[in-house]
Amino acid sequence: MGQLRLHESCTLLPINCDFRSLQPTAGRQQTTQPTASQIEVCFSRPGRCPGLRSTGEVCLMSSRAVLLPIILAICGCSRSDPPRDPQIVVNRGAVDFGTSAGLGTYVGTSRSDSLDIKNGGIQDMVVNSISISGDSVFTFTTSQPLPYTVPGLQHLFVTFYFAPTAAQAYSASAMILSTASNAPMKTVSLSGQGVAPP
Repeated sequence: MGQLRLHESCTLLPINCDFRSLQPTAGRQQTTQPTASQIEVCFSRPGRCPGLRSTGEVCLMSSRAVLLPIILAICGCSRSDPPRDPQIVVNRGAVDFGTSAGLGTYVGTSRSDSLDIKNGGIQDMVVNSISISGDSVFTFTTSQPLPYTVPGLQHLFVTFYFAPTAAQAYSASAMILSTASNAPMKTVSLSGQGVAPP
């Protein structure tokens, strides 16, 4: 639920989202003086893990015909409570240092990218180690020294670095060893493209 202070009449319109309901409903909201209004959103994200964030947009079409986008950051939770056993949840299964967008990294420089490791369970999860196998141009650091105990529903952040030594494609994999009951050995793929400097 968010609070919005309206200074003029406007039309409320949800876009780019899968909201099931919006209160007040889409339509013209009349006001003659600044007033605080509550916006309550009911959304549906089937298959999401507890705590993973989703986003949507609500736009205001004012009486001056100006479209004002308001970005709502929404935290989705499952209908049931989180599992008691520690569960490892990563925000992505691959770190590609921009190659999926057609980007490369100049030889002799370094590019960084991050990974979010979450404990999706209630009990503590111990991340014992992270190791990289493959091309040696990939390295990493962690937000806390390993081994590290991640409390229930909390996070550990990993920063990977890519420093190509030649103009070619590189690949490797990072193995995360933990006490997670769902995936005690979690693999994340690493890739990057070295580019000759201009």
